[in-house]
Amino acid sequence: MKVIGVLLILAAILILLGYGFYEILLTADIPFWVKTGLTLLAAGLLLALIALLRERVNDRKREVEEDDFS
Repeated sequence: MKVIGVLLILAAILILLGYGFYEILLTADIPFWVKTGLTLLAAGLLLALIALLRERVNDRKREVEEDDFS
């Protein structure tokens, strides 16, 4: 239940942020450098989140392997 709740929250955040960035990128009044900066910020945050999730999955696998040898 806890994992499903976290996944739903993450999905909602990603949808709302994605829509927000989509609207910002389509707005003509915002300067190009602001659009570029926001896009790079979003890409960096996404890469950091992916790296964090991969690290947690790998740590969990190591813990399971260590428990098997005990």
